[in-house]
This record gives sequence, structure tokens and C-alpha cells, in this order.
Amino acid sequence: MDVVALNETSTATTTLVSADEMSFYFWFYKVTIPTLYGLIAVVGSVGNGMVIFVISSERKMRTTVNLLLLNLAFSDVLFLVVCVPFVAYHFAADNWAFGDVPCKLSQFLLYVTVYVTMYTLVLVAVVRYLTIVFPRSSATWRTRRKVSCAIGAIWAVMLMANLPTLLIYRVKLYPDTGDGYEYPYYYCGVEDKATGRRLFLPFFVLTYVLPLSVITTLYLLVLRFLRHNDANSSARVKARRGNQATATPTPLDERTQHATRILVVVVVVFAVCWLPLHAHLLFSYFTAQPQSRAYEVSRGLFHCLAYANSCMNPIIYNYVSRDFRRSFRSIFAARCRWCARKPTTTPSEREALQTMDAHVTEPVFAVV
Repeated sequence: MDVVALNETSTATTTLVSADEMSFYFWFYKVTIPTLYGLIAVVGSVGNGMVIFVISSERKMRTTVNLLLLNLAFSDVLFLVVCVPFVAYHFAADNWAFGDVPCKLSQFLLYVTVYVTMYTLVLVAVVRYLTIVFPRSSATWRTRRKVSCAIGAIWAVMLMANLPTLLIYRVKLYPDTGDGYEYPYYYCGVEDKATGRRLFLPFFVLTYVLPLSVITTLYLLVLRFLRHNDANSSARVKARRGNQATATPTPLDERTQHATRILVVVVVVFAVCWLPLHAHLLFSYFTAQPQSRAYEVSRGLFHCLAYANSCMNPIIYNYVSRDFRRSFRSIFAARCRWCARKPTTTPSEREALQTMDAHVTEPVFAVV
């Protein structure tokens, strides 16, 4: 979400020839990277756990889009809880001590959750596009039952499609060559570099280029539709009030501008978090990877940035969604005296929500 912590040119196999290099190796790989991964795992698990709790606890939150966001949160939690600790261990440990089966299963689950996450985001974009652009004709396709079936299909397809990773990954031995290692080094990696090329090029296309292109296209079509409707509404207002009248912004106008910003943020965050890691993977397996210390640091941070994307979705939801904030505070108000203040809405917010309910057939807590 190297999807693997270290690739075939792992710095863990680099000869340590000086005290300075030993100090860098210790502080970066054994302290800094595992600490960052630990923070990502904790923050992401808590944030996505809150999303799961809110949607599961509030009946009104169980809409079709929120079911997709629930699946997204579950996939992120599975990745953060099961996969990230193994990746952190892969960076920090002197040897892989868990054997072949955990090596294969951890990488298998890592790939599955990445694919599920990406194509859940694609499905969210599809549902939002149909809901806004074709609210009536698509109603029969946007039921909770059919969305649940689509979620199940995503998991089934990704579980089947990633079965080859069980054969590709194994515990490998970097033998003692008399260059400073007292013992051979065991690590979890792909079969060979040629296999890595066949694995990571499709991974780049199928989890970055393709989903990002689809999401961007659909959101641009949604924004075009909303702006077109906004222009038509303004023209009708001017026609009724006279050509000299100035059309005042409506709650829907403000919602459209808000949706524009949010959709851009979602797409940009997705692209920014994943591009450096994908570039590193392609560079590593199709060219000679640099051995400089700066590149080692960059590579570790590329992994952290990509994995941190699993933490960012709950932050985006909380930032953009009044429904999420209200639901979360109302759920915990009965349990926490210090947060017992009930969330309120202003008249303008209530009017905006009513307008959106008339325009979009179902409420969602995140504008994605």
C-alpha cells in the first residue's frame, strides 16, 4: 500500500563497514521507521475504528455509500493491524524469524487489502456519479443489497486474483560471503527480480493508473453536472427577477463549491501518497537502484507516506462531513459527560441539507 517492506536490493544486506553506517542503520531502520509505522497503525486503526463504530451504531448512517466507506475502513484496519506490523518488523529485524507461511500470508493479505481499498474507492465514485447525475434511473442499482453484493464481489475477485502471491513470496537466504556478516540473512521477498517486474508493473497499472483515471473522470463529470445545474438555476432566477437582478448564492451553490474542493482533495491525496512508492518500485525493478543514503531515507519515507493514506480517509471524513461529526458526538454524548453538548445546526445548514436531500436521493456522511 515496494508493497513489501524491503525489495531484492534491501539495505539490510548492505555491508556495514563503519561506525557511522552502523549508527545510521540502527537509528533509521530500527528506531525511526518502526516508530513511524507504529504511529500510522495506531492513528489509522483508531480513526477507521471510529468510522466503523459510527456507521454500525447509527441506523440512519447505513446508506449505500456509507456501506462502501464501512468496507473501506474495514480494509484499512485489516491492513494496519495485520500487515503493517510485519512490514515494520521486516525493516527493523536482523532476520525473518516467522517462517514461510507467515511470509506468504502477510504479503497476500497486504496485496488483497490494497486492491480492495482502491476498487472500493472506485465503486464509491461510481455510486456518487449515479446518485447525482442519474438519481432516478439508477435508483434500482443503488440499493443496499446490490451494493453489498458488489462489496462481496470485490473481496472475492481480489482474493482469487492475488493467489499467485502465495507462490511468488518465500523466505529467502542471503548467504554469508565473508564480507562482514557472521550469519546468513533470511528475509521475506519475491522469487527473483524478473518475477518482481511481472508483479509490480501490473500492480502500478491496476492500483494506481487505472483507478485514479476512473475516479478523476467520474468526479470531473459530477462537478461538470453540478456546475451546469447551478448555471441553469441562476439563469432561471435572473429571468424571474429581471435581467438586472443579481442571483444570490443558494445552499446548493455553496454545496457545489464545497464538493469541488473535497473531490479535488480526495483525488490529490490518493495520488500524492502513492506516486512516490510506485515510482520507487518501478525504478528498483527496471533500473539499477541507487545505493546512496539519501535514497535509503527516501525509500523508507515513501513507504510511510503510502501507508499513511489509510489514516487520512477518516480525517477527510471528519473535516468535510457534518453528518459524521454530529453522529459521532451524539453517540458518545451519552457515554462522556464532558462531550455531552449536543451538536447543533444553524438555519442555513439545515436549509442546505434539506436542499441536498431533495437533489440527491440518499444522505451520505462523506462527499466522495
